Amino acid sequence: MRYWRMQNPDKLRVSSAAEDLADLIYDFTAAFPRDERFGLTAQMRRAAVSVGSNIYEGCSRQTSKGLVASLYHSHGSAGELVFQTRFAIRRKFGDSDLATKAMRQLVLVRRMLSRLIKHHESEGLVPPNALPSHSSERSEASIPSPRSGDRHTAKRPSVVNRHSPPQ
Repeated sequence: MRYWRMQNPDKLRVSSAAEDLADLIYDFTAAFPRDERFGLTAQMRRAAVSVGSNIYEGCSRQTSKGLVASLYHSHGSAGELVFQTRFAIRRKFGDSDLATKAMRQLVLVRRMLSRLIKHHESEGLVPPNALPSHSSERSEASIPSPRSGDRHTAKRPSVVNRHSPPQ
């Protein structure tokens, strides 16, 4: 495993973009119905803070692989926010202008994260297949088989084809 000099998150444009996103989400959710305080409001705020938190966490990792893994988590949190924001708009929660600004910022942050991930993967420090797949289906081929002699062997999950009817 190659070690690298830790990245300063304050020098990454995506860090300030993530902070702007969190501010927008906090402003947007401030006008949500009171009974959503512990529901969608809390989820959206937690996801918004998670985007920036994972960037900072990744920058303090010892390896580029650790950084990229955290960037993938950050990208996932931004994906959650896309759905949550769309749902809030659908329910007519919050100010529509703030919702539009938040969605624009989400697109920007996700694009920046994708580029940063590609950059670190293309440096050769992190092979693209070294990180967990983010697809919704896993094939059995991607699950490592237990080594002989391992005390703790897990059963391999069966792969279900979503497009075929249940048997």
